Amino acid sequence: RKSAVDHLQSKVIELQEQVDTIPALKATIQELQDACYKESDDSVSALRSEVMRCRDSMRDAQEEAATLRNQLQATVAESRAVSAKSEALEQERQILQGDLTHLQNWASAALVVTDALHDVDHARVQDLRLLLDEEDRERLLVE
Repeated sequence: RKSAVDHLQSKVIELQEQVDTIPALKATIQELQDACYKESDDSVSALRSEVMRCRDSMRDAQEEAATLRNQLQATVAESRAVSAKSEALEQERQILQGDLTHLQNWASAALVVTDALHDVDHARVQDLRLLLDEEDRERLLVE
């Protein structure tokens, strides 16, 4: 019986020692939970900050993309305007080239007419000289 009592007493002491460690275990568990919560809170805060930075970066990228899109649209519109102006200038050049050719043809025709008139005038002058020469001769003869 004594050995059974000793055995039970040793078990009671062992259980008492285990019971005595419960508050320390509870404190350790609480410390671990607090550390986990703090680490979790820190991680969540870091993640929130990273998400905010990503959102800011995305907003900046969207604004830059919108600016670039507007610049591209303006460049395309300007390019189209330059192309239209170029086409209009080419049409005007062709019209002016046609006018120039027409004027050159008129100038050539005018030169031909001028040469012909000059030849006619020269022939008339010759005829007048001949006539004058004959009249002078007749007058001289009469005198």
